[in-house]
Amino acid sequence: MNKFLFDLFPVILFFIAFKFFGIFTATAVAILATLGQIIYSKLRHGKVEKMLLVSGAIIGLLGGITLILHDKSYIMWMFSF
Repeated sequence: MNKFLFDLFPVILFFIAFKFFGIFTATAVAILATLGQIIYSKLRHGKVEKMLLVSGAIIGLLGGITLILHDKSYIMWMFSF
């Protein structure tokens, strides 16, 4: 159960931030939460799972483009994967 919640942490924070602050703040929150997960995993376990790195890269890339271009369609692509 802990692994399940750990994996869903950025998604949960994204939807909470989206409800109260909008898509662009939620995107930044998701990027930061995923980065936090990667750092925590590296410090706690000494390694980072490949799936976490892949999802971090996707969120970082699409989320970064979303924030730079101020166009929500890029972060929406993430949910189509």
